Amino acid sequence: MTTSLAPRAAHYRSWSAIAAGSRALAAGELIILSHHRRVVLVGCAGAATTEQMAFLIRHTTGFLQVALHERTCDRLVLPEATPTVRAISTLGHGQCVTVDAAAGITTGISGTDRARTARILADPTTEPSDLTRPGHLIPVRVTPIEFRTRLTTASVARALTDTAESHYSGAVFADLDGIADPTDVGDRDDAEILADRYGLTLVAGPDPRTPSADQGVHTTGAVPACPELRRSPPAAEKHHTTHRREQWTSPAPNSWTECTPWYLPSPNARRRPRRTVLPSTRRSPTSSTRESWRR
Repeated sequence: MTTSLAPRAAHYRSWSAIAAGSRALAAGELIILSHHRRVVLVGCAGAATTEQMAFLIRHTTGFLQVALHERTCDRLVLPEATPTVRAISTLGHGQCVTVDAAAGITTGISGTDRARTARILADPTTEPSDLTRPGHLIPVRVTPIEFRTRLTTASVARALTDTAESHYSGAVFADLDGIADPTDVGDRDDAEILADRYGLTLVAGPDPRTPSADQGVHTTGAVPACPELRRSPPAAEKHHTTHRREQWTSPAPNSWTECTPWYLPSPNARRRPRRTVLPSTRRSPTSSTRESWRR
């Protein structure tokens, strides 16, 4: 079910935890996510509609991106674009070659065309031939480490949509446009104005600078880690994780922190102490030979 994006009666809306954002996405709504100095509009790529895309284009910078798992990018043959600066803190981190749907679109730039392209990217049955390159939608590659540590905005958005739409994983997002200052991108004040005007859910994402006590997950001080979204691997598979390379799924998700590939090591896991190798006191054959020759 997709909710209407018509203006609503004004009333103060506060920032919610991640569980509220996941529920809003599952209901077919758009949310506003604040993560480490970035404020973005987020929606489920697998359920993107023309109305949602038009709303995204109108109230954001128009630079629409779709966060995907790296194995999805590999399956669809979407190589990462060569960055000028290869750093995880850059806004262009993980961006791949732009794409359009190969069929069912016209120019590819309209809201209808970009909504179809987003749904095709999130569809697990999509083949590389179903996409054309270049296009008008930017896939963003999210690695398992980024997905677990929530270091990037794309990884947080994908984790939220993955919990809401596990079969069609993918998050379409774009930076919020400034309302008070149209020449700049939006901030949290602009997000509150937009959410108050259209009844959107405000979600405060985890802060990668602040460590949390909940299994090394990073959250802000005002938003505690949510126990509702905690997942745990099936009991029969807990001891067979060494050679498995796919992500497990659970019908009843219960962690924001552990809906990740569970073969990854825990950030709080103890490491073995490094073995100290003492230098050998045995003299080399060359030195002993020289001393015996001198005698």
